[in-house]
Amino acid sequence: MKKIVSLFLLLSFIFAVFSFAGDKKETIKIKKFLKAGPVKINLPIAPGEDDYDFSKLIEAKHINHYELWPKENDKLEWSSNTVPVWKLYNAEDEISVKEGISLVYLSAYINVERFTKVELKFKSHAPFSLFIDGKKVAQKKKANKEDKKAGKLTKKIKLETGKHLVLIKLAADKKKIDEIDFEGEVKFDKKFNGSVSVSTDNVKFTDVANLLNDPKVKNVSVSADGKVAAVVISRRVKSGKKQSSWINFYDVKTKQLIKSNRGFSTITGITWAPVGSLYSFTTRGKVGTNLFVADFNSGSTELLLEEHKDFGGYSWAPNGKFLIFSQSKKTKEFSPDLKKFDSVDDRYPWGIYVSNLYKLSYPEGTVEQITFGDGTKSLSSVSPDSKQILFTMNKRDMSERPFSKTTLFKMDLATYKIEKIHSAKFGLSATWSPDGKNLLVAASPTAFGKAGLDVPEGVIPNDYDGQTYIYNLETKSVKAITKNFNPSTRGGEWIDNNTIYFKTVDKTFSSIYRYDVQSEKFTKLQLGVESVQSIDFDKKGNYAVFRGVSTNIYDKAYIFDVKNNKVELLVDVDKKNYSNIKLGEVKDFTFQNDEGIDIVGRVYYPPNFDASKKYPAIINYYAGTSPMTRGFEGRYPANIWAANGYIVYILTPQGAYGFGQKFSAKHVNDWGEITAKEIIKGATEFVKTHKFVDGEKLGIIGASYGGFETMNLITKTDMFAAAISHAGISALSSYWGEGYWGFGYSAVASAESYPWNNRKLYVDHSPLFNADKINTPLLLLHGDSDTNVPVGESYQMYVALKILNKSVDMVTVKELDHHIMEYNKRRKWTKTILAYFDKVLKNQPEWWNSLYKK
Repeated sequence: MKKIVSLFLLLSFIFAVFSFAGDKKETIKIKKFLKAGPVKINLPIAPGEDDYDFSKLIEAKHINHYELWPKENDKLEWSSNTVPVWKLYNAEDEISVKEGISLVYLSAYINVERFTKVELKFKSHAPFSLFIDGKKVAQKKKANKEDKKAGKLTKKIKLETGKHLVLIKLAADKKKIDEIDFEGEVKFDKKFNGSVSVSTDNVKFTDVANLLNDPKVKNVSVSADGKVAAVVISRRVKSGKKQSSWINFYDVKTKQLIKSNRGFSTITGITWAPVGSLYSFTTRGKVGTNLFVADFNSGSTELLLEEHKDFGGYSWAPNGKFLIFSQSKKTKEFSPDLKKFDSVDDRYPWGIYVSNLYKLSYPEGTVEQITFGDGTKSLSSVSPDSKQILFTMNKRDMSERPFSKTTLFKMDLATYKIEKIHSAKFGLSATWSPDGKNLLVAASPTAFGKAGLDVPEGVIPNDYDGQTYIYNLETKSVKAITKNFNPSTRGGEWIDNNTIYFKTVDKTFSSIYRYDVQSEKFTKLQLGVESVQSIDFDKKGNYAVFRGVSTNIYDKAYIFDVKNNKVELLVDVDKKNYSNIKLGEVKDFTFQNDEGIDIVGRVYYPPNFDASKKYPAIINYYAGTSPMTRGFEGRYPANIWAANGYIVYILTPQGAYGFGQKFSAKHVNDWGEITAKEIIKGATEFVKTHKFVDGEKLGIIGASYGGFETMNLITKTDMFAAAISHAGISALSSYWGEGYWGFGYSAVASAESYPWNNRKLYVDHSPLFNADKINTPLLLLHGDSDTNVPVGESYQMYVALKILNKSVDMVTVKELDHHIMEYNKRRKWTKTILAYFDKVLKNQPEWWNSLYKK
C-alpha cells in the first residue's frame, strides 16, 4: 500500500512539474487606466457625399502623442471649451457616451526592469488605436456592438528597460455605441516574471529619450548694461532628427520673459554689442554663415553678412563701431589622382587653409582685410579705446615639440603696424586690462620659461594644464598669478583694473573664481551648482548670467547678482519633462593611492536603490589629461546607466589638470602605468566599501584615451567581467603617426619620447602588444570615419583577439568621426552600451540580440 501511495505521489509530482514547465506565459490584467473624455467631436462634411465614417477618427491626429505623459488630474490640452481631465478609471466599468460622436483616451504605464518581449491584448466594441510611447503601432477600426462580440487586437512588442506609455484612442457614435467597454492585458514569458509591472503612476527614471529629445539651454549672455539676459534654447522634434533653436530674452531683475526670437532654425549663440541695445547672432546658410545685427529696443533685425563662406569667430569693438572676424581661405589645390605632400599639414582637410582677420564696419557693413599670408591668425582682444587689437599667429614648426609655435602680436588699426609681444610653444591668447596697461595671458606652464612652473626640478610639466599670467606692456615683465593655484585656468575676464573673473577646472568641478589683483587672492563664487558651463558678466560687473549643472541636476540658466552675492534661477527649460523623473543619489567616494594622494570619484545609485540587493557596477574614467567633471547627461550618461539598474563609479586618476601641476605632470610619459594601478586599487576599494556591489560583475568603459585605458586595464587584471572601449588606442606608434592629433597630443603625453628613442613606451605600453594577456570580454566601438583615433586601432585589436580565440565584439558607426553625435546613430550607439553590459553583467542577452541579430 505504501508503494502504491509513493508511486501515486511521484506521478503527481512529475505531472505537476511538466504542467508548470508547459505553462511559460505570465499574464497581468490591466485593471486601472487613466481616462480623458468622452470629448464631443464634429465630423467633417462633404456636400453630396455620404456621412463621414466616425471610425476614421482613430486615424486622425488630434493631439501630439509624443508630448503625453499624463498623471491623475492633469489636463488634456484641447481646443474646445471643454477641457478633459485625466481621471482614474476601472476597466470593469463601461464608459457612457452621452452625445453625438466622441473620443476617449485611456492610458497606463508598463514598467520593465530589463529588455522584455510582451504581447498586448485588448478588446472593445469601439474602434481604437494603440500608441506606445507616442508612436502608433496598431489599430482596430471595426465597430461591432451589434454582434455582442468585442473586437480583439493583439500586438507583440519589444520594450527596453524603463517605463512605457500605453495610450488608447477610442471613437464612439452614440447612435451605434452608447456604452464603451474596454479590456486589456499584458502577456510575457515567465523568465521575465518580476520584471514587468503595470500602473497609472507616471513617475519614471531618466532615459535616452530625455537625453536626446528634451529642450536644452545652449548659450547664455547678458547685455552690456545688465538689464536683459539672452538664453539660446534648442530642442529636437521627438519624432525625428530635426532640431530648432531660438533666443528668449528675460528681464534680469524680474526674471520675466520679455520676448522670444523664433524663426531662425540654426542659431548657435548671440553676442551683445558693448554699447546701446544691439546684439548680433549667426545662422548657418546654404553655403556659408549669415551674421545678423538686431536692436533689442526697436525689434529691427539687419543682415550684415550674407552667406559668408568659411566664416570664423568674431568680436565687437568696445566702441560698437566695428567687428573683427576671421575667415579661412584655401591656399592650394591637389591633383585628384595623386597627392604630393609638401608638409605634415597636407594630411588634414583644413591644412591647406589659412585663416586671416577682417574688419567689418557697423552700420555700413564694409569689409577690410587686415592680415594676410601663411599661418593661422586669431583675434585675442580689441583694446579698450578700440584703436588696437591683439592677435595670435600659429605656424607649423617641426624643429621641436609640439611642432607648432604661437606668437602674440599687437596691431595699430590706424596704420596696421604690428609689434611682437611674445612667442610660446603650446599656444597663448591675451586680453587687455580696462586701462590698457596690462595683458591677461592664457598659456601653458612653460610659456614664460620657469616663471609659471610648479613641478620638481627635472619633471616635465603637463602643458595642457592651463595657467594665467599678467604681462605689463611698458616693462614687459610677467607675473604668473596661477602658478600656485591648483585649479586649471583658460584666461579670464577683466571687470575693472583690480578684478578678474576666472572660469576654472577645479578638480572635477567647473568653478568661477574672483581674483583681486592688489591682494593677489582668489575667492571662489558660491553659485550653487557643481559645474558652470558658461558665464557672461555685464560691463560693470553688477550681474552675470550663467549655465549650470550638477551630477543630478540638469542644465538650467541662472542670474548672479554680484553686489548682493545672490543666485536666482532664470529659466528651467526642461522642468516639465523632469517633473515626473526620479533620479538616484550621487555620493562622493575618495581613496588614497599608494603614495597617500587622494583620488576623487563619485558613485551613482539606481533611483530605486535597495541596499539589501547585489548590483552589477560600471566603472568609468578618462585617465587622460582631462578630469571627469561633474556634469549631467552627456555622451556617457551615468544617470541613465544607474536608471538601468547599475551602480556607477566614476574616478579621476593622476595625470588630470585641475588638481595642481604636480598632479597633472603624472600624465607625461605614463601611458597607463600609474592610472591603471589607481583604477584597479580604486575598484578594489569601491567593492570593499560598498557591500551591495557584486565584485564578480564589474564592467569598465572609457573613450579615446579612456578607450586605450580600457584595453590597457584588461591586459593587467582579470578582475573585470566586461569591458567597453570606444575609439580606443591599441598601439601607441600607429596612433602617433596616423591620428590627426596623434603626434601633437603625444608632444605632451609622450614628451620627448618617440618610437625610435623609447621603444619600451611605444611597445610595452600598447595593449595590442599585450593582447595575449586579455581574458575579459571586450566590446570595441568606433566611428568608421574617425580621424582622431583611426578605426584601425580597434580593427587590429579585434583581429588579435579573434586569432587568440578571446571574447570580443566590434561595432562600427557608419560615416561618423570621433564623437557619435548624429541623432539616430547616437541613439542606437547609446543603447548598444547598455545592451552589452546587460548581456555580460546581468546575463540578459535579449536586448543585444535584438539590436544585433546574427
